[in-house]
Amino acid sequence: MIKKRGFFILGVPFLLLSMLLNFQFPDVQPLGEKLLTKIGIPTHQNMETKTGLHYVGVTSIALLLASLFLFNHSLAKYNGRVIFLAFLTAIFGPSLIINSYQQTFASGIYAISYERDASECRFELNEETNLLYGDCSVYLENKSSKDVQFSLVFIDDIHFKDDIPLQSLMNEAGPYFLTLKGRQSKTFKITANIDVTSLPKYPAGGSSRGFNVIITDGERQRFL
Repeated sequence: MIKKRGFFILGVPFLLLSMLLNFQFPDVQPLGEKLLTKIGIPTHQNMETKTGLHYVGVTSIALLLASLFLFNHSLAKYNGRVIFLAFLTAIFGPSLIINSYQQTFASGIYAISYERDASECRFELNEETNLLYGDCSVYLENKSSKDVQFSLVFIDDIHFKDDIPLQSLMNEAGPYFLTLKGRQSKTFKITANIDVTSLPKYPAGGSSRGFNVIITDGERQRFL
């Protein structure tokens, strides 16, 4: 089945490196970005707005394509099946590994999963009182069998200097202390009336989805 063992052996670490660069645990930032940041290498073509070429993503794709090329030229048969399996492993492997770890070995906030796409905030300004009413739905899941207590703060995704902070205004009434029972998934409804009179800029209203949060249980912290 394997006609070029060296190609096959070389393809395996290429595939694993491609997966590792995109590994998003314990924080939402991929491990590849963390590594580049630590050694002072830009992660994006435009670092101020984090737009343009995403160097970690480009490198990950290049490694994946290289591994598929090596697998294809190392096999005498079943090339298509092996390439398809390697592709699926690269796409779904990291999330499956993280999910399995959280369900079996993780404890405390490391067992918490945050669904950004299922979370949103809505804001409405009361012009008479200058109070900004914020209503946020935050979907979290505890994948361990033990109860987890933690605090939560909201993070803004600011790309431009003129962007007005939105979600982080909720922190004026925070931090928010939450509890998830073992194996519990829950949408937390978090509301706040925020005095914006002392702020230089604030929104008249609006909504946001897919924002980031930070959860903390004292000594440990995760950016999700």
